[in-house]
Amino acid sequence: MVIADGKLVINHSNTPRPDRSTLVPWEPPIPVPYLDPQTDGIGAEKYGNAFTEVAQSLGLHSSFNVFNILVPPYGQVPLEAFGDPKQSSKILDALNSNRALLRAQILNIENRLSRLVQNPTSTYLLVGILGIVGIAHIFMLLSSALRRFMKWRRGLLDMDVKGLAQDGFSSIAMMAALLDDSNVSTHIPEGSHKLSKEDLYDRLACKRFRMGWFRRESDRTMHFTVGVMDDDDFKFVGSKRDVRIEDVESQDMELQDMNNEDVMNNEDVDSDEFGRRTRFED
Repeated sequence: MVIADGKLVINHSNTPRPDRSTLVPWEPPIPVPYLDPQTDGIGAEKYGNAFTEVAQSLGLHSSFNVFNILVPPYGQVPLEAFGDPKQSSKILDALNSNRALLRAQILNIENRLSRLVQNPTSTYLLVGILGIVGIAHIFMLLSSALRRFMKWRRGLLDMDVKGLAQDGFSSIAMMAALLDDSNVSTHIPEGSHKLSKEDLYDRLACKRFRMGWFRRESDRTMHFTVGVMDDDDFKFVGSKRDVRIEDVESQDMELQDMNNEDVMNNEDVDSDEFGRRTRFED
């Protein structure tokens, strides 16, 4: 290793070499296929060749396929190396490289589970995460069954949000319509558009918001909106699921009848007063 530009890099002029003196037999032993029928003895021909069979390379007259694949365009050993005793190590390295590739492929196939080693910390973390996810999913299934068959909804993970909001609630117009009858505007401080988001959140931190049916006590009307809780004039009645539409319509009808009676009474009073004034003028 050498230092280049403040970083430790491999010295390509003196690359790392394996220490073959530390080689030991692989345990347990694994079956090794025939590498070349010409070199593995009589009877190996019927098992075929582990390497790709190629025609004799140009200029290399060898009956051994293991040498034919070392010469370009199949390998990286130049043809001149076979006539130079000083380059015999390059030929041996190429042969070992091809056999090492086969050994690695065999090791990836044979006895993989017995050689699999995983970090204990990572294993425990993974098992813990999967366990928590599994328990949460089981509880969600139980929650769904309880909500569907027993009508029990408190403390459950199965949140049935279908129909809670108006259709198209993601549009600006629907959000404006949803908040039109709300009491939010009375609780937002004046000049809120000049405040930063953090300051506005701090001022509204003590407020509780909820979406559902509210009743305005001043005119006894029902509104489905997002309102501020604990308002004496705008009281929360229930969620959309708890309050039936029939109840809201019946209350609206009663309120309409009461308003009609008030109008009729006012008309009667006006007619009597008009009669008295007419008689007085006469």
